[in-house]
Amino acid sequence: MKMLFCARCFSFHSFNPDADQKVWTFCDCRQMAARWDKPDNGTVLVLAQIPELAFIVGMHNGFLTSAIKNGAGRSSEDWQKAHSLVTKSPGYIFDSNSRNCWATILRVGETSDVDWHPAQEKVKAGASIREALWEPVAIRVNTKEVMVNKPDITYDDVVEFAGYDPSKGTIYSITCCCKKSRDFCMHPGKIVAVEEGMLFNCYYTGNA
Repeated sequence: MKMLFCARCFSFHSFNPDADQKVWTFCDCRQMAARWDKPDNGTVLVLAQIPELAFIVGMHNGFLTSAIKNGAGRSSEDWQKAHSLVTKSPGYIFDSNSRNCWATILRVGETSDVDWHPAQEKVKAGASIREALWEPVAIRVNTKEVMVNKPDITYDDVVEFAGYDPSKGTIYSITCCCKKSRDFCMHPGKIVAVEEGMLFNCYYTGNA
């Protein structure tokens, strides 16, 4: 088993087990995210705005299973025996010739099963994790389909998508219908998270 550990906010989180969904798990302060790459192989991908504060905690599944099945009423000697058994794991970091422990804290890249996601290069260049992971999605503005290349858009963005000039100070009524969240109206200064399939209707209403 593996969990992310952020040394900035000291939060621990396990990952979504469905790797096909590529769901990222964030730490509490959202400077770090991680997900399974191939759960059956135990491989994990990581992104972090402060790489030196991003860690993965690895735990020996055999020790956890033993604790669940036989934990109640066990003596200290029983626990020590269980520990001795799982640390006889040649080739693994739990082994007595390595960390000699059923749980270990790993830096990204320290072992072959914990690595940076390719988008880490974008994060290093200054992008947020959301921006680094963003893939263009289609929305509609009036009758036009627009591909959006960023995770958030503004009122001015929608006006420009509609083919109008936002610098003229013209006021538009903008409504949005969404598949996942509530419908809403946009106003100057408003910023919204982009969802695929959003439908914006932009109407001229007058001059500022």
